[in-house]
Amino acid sequence: MVERVGASDEKASVPPPAPGGSGAATLPASRCDTQRELTGAEKSQIQKEVEREPQRVVLRVEVASKGQARVLTWSVIVLNAAFCFAALGLLLGQDKLATLGDWRRLQEAQLGLGCVCLGVLACVTLALTINVRAAARERRVWSDRQQYFFNTAIVLLCAVLMNVACFVSSLAATLAQPDCSYPWVALAALEFVRRFVFSFVLLFLLARLWNMQLWRGGAALDADPDRLLIADRPRADRLRSQKLMLACWLVLVAMIALNLAGRLQQYNHGARRLLKGCDTLLDDLQCTAPPLQVVSAAASFVTIALFTLAWGWVARRALRDHNNLPFSRYKATHIFVRVQVRVLGPVQVAMLLAALLMELVPSLRGNCTSAVSTQVGNLSLELSLTLAAVVLCVLYMPKSRELDSPILQELLQDFCWTQDEVPVALERRAQRLAASQLAPQGREQNVLESSVDYVPGKLRQGLGRLAGVQSLRAAAAQLAKEPLFCLETAIRLFYWSRLAYCNEPALDRKHVNAATALPLFGLQHWEKHCGHCVQGHGASAENAWTDLKSWRVAYSPEPRWSGRRISVHVGFLSAWLHDDFNDRVLAKVAELAARSATPLRIWVTGHSLGGALAVLASQQLSRAHPASKITCYTFGCPRVGNKAFASLFDETIPDAFAIVNATDPVTIIPKIGFKRVGRRVSIDAQGNLLLRPSYFERSVVHRGMRAADHLTGSYALSMATFLKAQFSPSKALPGGGKGVEALMAAVNIGALLVLSGADLASMRDQSMPLQLTEKLEAMQAAKARKLEGKGSKGAAPRRSRALGVCCGRGGVEACEGDEASPKGSPRASADEPRPSADEQV
Repeated sequence: MVERVGASDEKASVPPPAPGGSGAATLPASRCDTQRELTGAEKSQIQKEVEREPQRVVLRVEVASKGQARVLTWSVIVLNAAFCFAALGLLLGQDKLATLGDWRRLQEAQLGLGCVCLGVLACVTLALTINVRAAARERRVWSDRQQYFFNTAIVLLCAVLMNVACFVSSLAATLAQPDCSYPWVALAALEFVRRFVFSFVLLFLLARLWNMQLWRGGAALDADPDRLLIADRPRADRLRSQKLMLACWLVLVAMIALNLAGRLQQYNHGARRLLKGCDTLLDDLQCTAPPLQVVSAAASFVTIALFTLAWGWVARRALRDHNNLPFSRYKATHIFVRVQVRVLGPVQVAMLLAALLMELVPSLRGNCTSAVSTQVGNLSLELSLTLAAVVLCVLYMPKSRELDSPILQELLQDFCWTQDEVPVALERRAQRLAASQLAPQGREQNVLESSVDYVPGKLRQGLGRLAGVQSLRAAAAQLAKEPLFCLETAIRLFYWSRLAYCNEPALDRKHVNAATALPLFGLQHWEKHCGHCVQGHGASAENAWTDLKSWRVAYSPEPRWSGRRISVHVGFLSAWLHDDFNDRVLAKVAELAARSATPLRIWVTGHSLGGALAVLASQQLSRAHPASKITCYTFGCPRVGNKAFASLFDETIPDAFAIVNATDPVTIIPKIGFKRVGRRVSIDAQGNLLLRPSYFERSVVHRGMRAADHLTGSYALSMATFLKAQFSPSKALPGGGKGVEALMAAVNIGALLVLSGADLASMRDQSMPLQLTEKLEAMQAAKARKLEGKGSKGAAPRRSRALGVCCGRGGVEACEGDEASPKGSPRASADEPRPSADEQV
């Protein structure tokens, strides 16, 4: 669609709508290029409104980039696998040690790694303290959810810090003894504290994940839609729901106490006093574990295994509960559960294997090195716990102004309902960015506080400059270039994308026709240029073969971008070049540009393969007409080119959005070597809309693939369901109801999405279903044909259930057989005419 800038106010001259179709009179002309400039008073009013809003705390998980998130999550998996192999190596390597002196050198290496863990935990604690104090000085507000997440991270950090401190203390006390002797009583006490803290960590992690489930107790149906989780209940309710896990934890603590008693009993009888002298051969020593110690070690391992299995079961249940909750309201908790699964899942497995290899097996082997390693500590376990605490604290600490980008994810996820809202939304977004970085300061720091913060502050500033963190001025300039997604524009362009499936030469299908489409953008004329014609929704054999040509080929108009070679999907490029389709489109646009004194305004859209062609067309149109403003909205578009092509496209055509419906499989293919272009907009049939989802947000929504999600009807239902959800108390966004009312005043949703039950009254009534108009009419026509066929044949005979006889045309005489007639009824004579097949029951 092409028009001159400013030409949208011209009255469109279009043919009358098709019989029974949607009238063009109900669809006002486009306002896509009538954005007005805000006055100074309006900007001042918006600034005052934003300044009155309280500035909330922003956690780092909300601003983490895709690269940072991937590094954190994948490092947990890789490092925990390495820790498990290290535990196995330590177990097998113990047999190769000859003397107590060799064993001491191994303990010195473990002490060094333990000190590294302590140092890392201390640095994380310092960073947490600095960021929390900065948030307090700026008077930022914590939400209940943020407090819950932060408290989870800080309690885990303190517990792991104590656990690692006991491990390091055990090694330090051992190495401080002369002649390679061991302080057995001190080791037993430190072992008890370490095991107790570890059991508390197991209980704490399970309880925090347990609280992420739906509350199913009393008053669950009357709860606030925003507070449906166990974590939202009073403390007494939470404790009652966790009675079983508390009982299991007490059993584990009892096993730890029995282990301590067994250790002390063994030492009181003089056992292991021969472990003295660095030249003592390990083969000459025997340290048989008493039965009580073996039983307690086995019971402890079984209890840890039960906790691990319970944690996995609770995680699965919490994810299932969140899949049934509105994502817009429970996004933070859904991400928290998914982060727990990704970060703590590998840690749980690593802890279980470490307990098996370094706790249970050494207790059963009966040699002295195994006994000492069991009592001193488990290095692999400490490393796994340290990694989990560090990752959770990094993700759920307040963001740092020096180390994190000023542009918040929530600013990039702003959208507007109608085109009239765009200027106000852009100004409000810019003011929110400024307010987020210029939060009001609290009390001034004293000299001691300033001196304490000086060195870490300068260090963070230096690291921020090395990492290329933007300044506020640079962030504001970048944010001003970022386009806003507009639902009104998306719905108008979606209607145009469906015109590609109209095979009629005049594009005069009943519900999707040119007469309705032209006024949407104030157009007066249309032309059909067919280069790669489709029959049906991308399901023809020709289209399938085009999609299967998934190898890449060089992109000739722009061979390289930022030093990288540009390549595109050979099938999509062939469709774009087929029968000189690209030349005809570019020539027509050039002809229009030559006749216009002002730059052209170009909209490009398409669904499925049409979306891929729209991407290629947009890129070449921007190259041929750099002064023209191009908007590209695609629906169910596959990946067209490699990363270099995606970077080129996003740079030259910023106003581009790729709408993806739920688990549409076409949008993720081809997978290897290709990258999606445009800003992603995810929608689904549950009434969710997520703009530019982050790495963690993508990990919790729309997992799997479903072919039906690719159909245009599914896209229409998902968009309408999102609009309908704005009138639901449990799913509505702030101001969503008014936004939908303004949108429906601008466009006829039912006509453009071809849906019944999409008027404003039906949208407000949650019991009214949304239905595809074409499908509903087809069902009604089939039902009418069926009734008409039955009417032409007469009333079919029916059997009376009460009497067990045939009724209808022919009466009782129409039935055959004694079993079909009641007692005493006359039997049909053989001379009488038999009923036809359709008259029999």
